[in-house]
Amino acid sequence: MKVGKAIRSVLTTVVAAAALGAILFYMSGGFQKKIEPGKVKVEARSAKGLPTDQVHAIVEMQTTEVVGTLKAQRRTDVSAKIMATIADIAVKAGDRVKKGQEIVRLDDRDLQARLEQARKAVEGAKASADQAAANLKRDQKLFEEKVIARQPFEEQQSRFKVAQAELERAQEAVREAQVALSYTRIEAPDDGVVVDKHADKGDTATPGKPLLTIYDPTVLRLEGPVRETLATQMKVGDALRVRLDTLDRDMEGRVDEIVPQAEAASRSVLVKVAVPRDAKMVEGMYGRLMIPTGELRRFCVPASAVRRVGQLAFVDVVTTGDVLERRPIKLGEHAEFGRIEAISGVEDGEVVALYGPPPPPMPPGVGAGRFAREGRRP
Repeated sequence: MKVGKAIRSVLTTVVAAAALGAILFYMSGGFQKKIEPGKVKVEARSAKGLPTDQVHAIVEMQTTEVVGTLKAQRRTDVSAKIMATIADIAVKAGDRVKKGQEIVRLDDRDLQARLEQARKAVEGAKASADQAAANLKRDQKLFEEKVIARQPFEEQQSRFKVAQAELERAQEAVREAQVALSYTRIEAPDDGVVVDKHADKGDTATPGKPLLTIYDPTVLRLEGPVRETLATQMKVGDALRVRLDTLDRDMEGRVDEIVPQAEAASRSVLVKVAVPRDAKMVEGMYGRLMIPTGELRRFCVPASAVRRVGQLAFVDVVTTGDVLERRPIKLGEHAEFGRIEAISGVEDGEVVALYGPPPPPMPPGVGAGRFAREGRRP
């Protein structure tokens, strides 16, 4: 019994091994006819009768996007020149003001009293000066007639000069009081828009403390940090394309100022670009500067010329004698108007066979820029 079981086990193992060997032999092609090594002649394919189109080179300008903010070229903080209580503020944030328009009025009661006192002092000093002038005129006549001595006459001259000086000092005090009183009427320094109100009626205005902030909306600039390597290649007056996403507008701006100082943390330089006037633009809007960084040469082929096998793409290039040459290509991401970008595999001017409808002509006004790569952020 034991011997029989051992024989059956051995036979089972041998049969299994033989079956596995046969399967492996079959999978390796052992039962198929082998192709002898050597060159196989492939019949050339002709391009005759096939529609064709040409590979076109596109030279485009690459750009770098720099995020910026619209800011006013002229921005003014309005403050008082004297310390006084605010009697009235005639404007609020968002109001438009004209140059010379009164926008803030301070309490002027104490200054009015000071001015009145100065005027009274002028009246008294003038009376004293008139009396001294009359006395001098009388003593001069007496001195010339030798009725009085020189010393009393010279003393009278001194009293006249002192009275004149007192009168001038009083008059100067009046002018000083008038100037101080004029400071209680604060006017707009220029045409503009009030963007911030820092005080209210009843507050105390102090010199140097802003009461209002006004900016000129007619002169706006897009300011943005530009990489040092790009900023050093720019100069004042250069034209740059500006994009305002909020208004969905593209416009041409001019470099107005390049701040001659680099930010150490970001390695960037602040560039200010003047933009055309637009009533819808307000300070603080988001915008982008499109800075040219160099040219990009690319090729585009008709989409109907591309044939795909799995993930591979091919085109048939027409060579000498109208012979088709199958060539693998690497496609880009951009496709429009029946054309697609070919990153590699074809050259400018090569002719490819079409296996579908030819691409439509490019619409008027649409250039190669529609195939441009997206701008890179710094």
